[in-house]
Amino acid sequence: DRENAAAAAAGIWSRGGSDGSIDQVSSANSVSSSHSLSLVDTNANGYGEWYGFLPLPGLGTDVALDLQWSQLYDITGGDMRLSFAFTDAANNPLPKGSFDFTAHGQSLGWLGSVAASPFERRFKRLLVPAGTVKLRVNLASGGSPSVMGTMLIDDLSVRVSQLKITGFASDPGGFALTWDSIPGKTYTVEFGSALDLLSPLVESLPSDGLSTSYLDATSHDGNAGFYRIVQE
Repeated sequence: DRENAAAAAAGIWSRGGSDGSIDQVSSANSVSSSHSLSLVDTNANGYGEWYGFLPLPGLGTDVALDLQWSQLYDITGGDMRLSFAFTDAANNPLPKGSFDFTAHGQSLGWLGSVAASPFERRFKRLLVPAGTVKLRVNLASGGSPSVMGTMLIDDLSVRVSQLKITGFASDPGGFALTWDSIPGKTYTVEFGSALDLLSPLVESLPSDGLSTSYLDATSHDGNAGFYRIVQE
């Protein structure tokens, strides 16, 4: 597998940890381009870390972020992790603003080498806490210095989440709708036989958190029409 311990990573990334040689750039396998960010940890007494800060200017309250990335790993002795922390202007993590997504063992579909194995795709939604100025991202082989192995990430993307329907299915009681939502908000669910004939089925429906569902038990003429969900 082709790794380069000295190569510089593009974008926000900087090397850290007790052993910077663990922080490498891999051309052995990738998703979005010719290389991926890599940890190659053969040091039972040290750890490596890639880190960076993404400015989040102008974000108000009641905002969520959609995070996506691809990962590939073969790890022994514990966990490696991709972490996200919302920080203030001085890079201090905000209360309840830190999230760790750990990996251990082998990634799904591991075929014995980095070059031969597929990446697995991850998706998370995170609520942005009040006072956020930056998002810190860490790829680390710590917790325990005894953790060893390889972890790659690629195609990491961050965007402001939009309200969208994520589930729409027939149910014994009617039709079940699920959508990306914001904690503390309320929603109106509308239905109509045409887009200009929409009317509320329910109003002031409380959010269930980052995902909310509603069961439409109404019998509609023709069993056809349009739904719209509105954040109030």
